[in-house]
Amino acid sequence: MMEPYGFLIAVVSFLFIQLWGIAAPAQGHNVNVTCEYEAMTDLLHDLALNYSNIVRLESIGKTEEDREIWVMIVSDSPYNRPLLRPQVKFVGNVNGMSGPACYVLLRLTIHLLEQYESEASMERQLMESSEIHIIPNLNPDGYAKAVPGSCSGPEGRVNANNINLNTNFPDIFREKEGEIIQRETAAMIRYLQKNKFVISVSVISGAHVVVYPFDSVLAEEYFADGEPHLTPDDDIFKQLALTYAKKTGSPTEGWVCPRLNRKFPYGIINGAEWNPQSGTMMDYNYIHETFEIMAGISCCRNENDTAVLDKLWWNNREGLLHVVHEVETGIRGQVLDSETYEPIPEAKLEKKSYHYIEGDDEFSMQWYTTQDGEFWRPWQPGKHKLRVEKPGYKTAVVNVEVRYKQPTFLRVELEKVLVVMKSPTPIQNEKTEKPTTPQYDFPITATTSVTEYNSTTQHKDKPLEPEIRSLKHYSSLTQLDHSFLNLFRGIQQRNNAGSRNLKALPIVVPIQFVLHIVFLQNLL
Repeated sequence: MMEPYGFLIAVVSFLFIQLWGIAAPAQGHNVNVTCEYEAMTDLLHDLALNYSNIVRLESIGKTEEDREIWVMIVSDSPYNRPLLRPQVKFVGNVNGMSGPACYVLLRLTIHLLEQYESEASMERQLMESSEIHIIPNLNPDGYAKAVPGSCSGPEGRVNANNINLNTNFPDIFREKEGEIIQRETAAMIRYLQKNKFVISVSVISGAHVVVYPFDSVLAEEYFADGEPHLTPDDDIFKQLALTYAKKTGSPTEGWVCPRLNRKFPYGIINGAEWNPQSGTMMDYNYIHETFEIMAGISCCRNENDTAVLDKLWWNNREGLLHVVHEVETGIRGQVLDSETYEPIPEAKLEKKSYHYIEGDDEFSMQWYTTQDGEFWRPWQPGKHKLRVEKPGYKTAVVNVEVRYKQPTFLRVELEKVLVVMKSPTPIQNEKTEKPTTPQYDFPITATTSVTEYNSTTQHKDKPLEPEIRSLKHYSSLTQLDHSFLNLFRGIQQRNNAGSRNLKALPIVVPIQFVLHIVFLQNLL
């Protein structure tokens, strides 16, 4: 039986959280941390609780040392993405000693949430038209071993198994023999499979340059030559890289880091030309339909001076925000059945630009529609041809003129192929699968699917028993409240899109009260 003082503490804590922790949005967070895991985790839970109508906190998976890899999903509808709304992704600290990268992405998260309160702000407009995924720290195990303030030391660069995560992805041009995919890498691969990101930025430190793909080259013997290896969408990548470098103040001759002893004209370079590597995250993103660039924001790898970190945030703020804005341009649309007007999932799309030589059938990298038939591509302004095909339908080729600094919306209707019956036996339609190029396809079978932060393991117990059993996994009542209330917010938003009033609150409050009592009983 609970002691009287324990019950009193539970009541006071419950009232404090209900009246203060949820009702009053936090303002003006002063971020004095970089990637220190516990401090970062507390901050993210705090933000998710106080801005629960515009942000959702999830874990995309766990590290080799069982730390969560957190992602903040920022949008005016974080639980239910509207049709045709594009997704953009930011990833920090793939090399574990990149503390400044984590810091800058934490500041970006806070900035977006606080600026949403201003109806006329650009940040609010971005959140109303895009879904922004921010992973501040992909390698928390590495960061735990990094030396604060170290500008050139290797400590923390790898994960707990001494593996460089940035080169742990399947190679898109050749098979990597004997390499074991790490848990962090597998988590990112699953997250790419779960979402259709249009643009992504991997933020690192230790170099001051913006890198675009490919990193890899076609043959091992060319790895030392320093020749660029360009993608079929090189014009898009160069524009993304140049825009980010310009928005962050790159001089024409580029930044110069003493340790690297090299200049990068206009602040950008092709990955294979600078430092050829096999199996990088940036190359893997591209083959899986995401335009990712890597932004090196600091010559010092693990800067920990607060004034310097604050300056890095202000220097990169416009570049990061402009990346989100870039998602708003190019093309977007939906592929539909011309008879039923039902969406056609997994339709293959390719681009051909008019600047190719007459008769040249070279098309860009293929990509595929979502389950709702959606597609996006950050094409440059000008005239293009879009080819759309799907087994069982006639291939369509559409002339497209992309406008400057605004989205071009397309509705593509495919006509079914007429099947001629040659016998009285009906022809059975075979189930079609997404066409794949074998060396590009990498299914993950050894790990479970991504789960949201607020999900719990399913049990055949009484309704409250799983939650009570897991109370000791929460370090504070704030984390407990966030996890518990997110469940009801998610259900409510999915069933009543557009409304943020918690109709289930009369049910939430008494159950939450019981959880508080049990939580405190475990502590007393």
